[in-house]
Amino acid sequence: MIKDRQNVDRSKRSFGFFVKETTEDVLNKVFGHSANNVIDIIEKNYLSFDNISEKGQIFLEALDQILGKGGVIIQDLIIENLYANLGLEFRPVSDYRFTDYLEDLKKQCSNSKVLR
Repeated sequence: MIKDRQNVDRSKRSFGFFVKETTEDVLNKVFGHSANNVIDIIEKNYLSFDNISEKGQIFLEALDQILGKGGVIIQDLIIENLYANLGLEFRPVSDYRFTDYLEDLKKQCSNSKVLR
């Protein structure tokens, strides 16, 4: 399921690519070989991983239905890792949700040279 990332030129990576890549990495770290099962369930029943950055709410619903309360931990890990992978400092905001962080990250990336 995870593509060969070494062959992807950094200048051609989009925000959506980083969200997908980070999400897959987190799932692999948490679930090991079973991560592909989780990814397959989400992609077959909810959305393509290519669309997580645009359809974060659907992704959240998928995690909640598949993992229950454990989905919140996965969301947090994805956000923390996304910030780290993009070289940005993560600062938790008490009333922010996964989708709020995604929107802020997207703005930061479009206003800077993070992905360039």
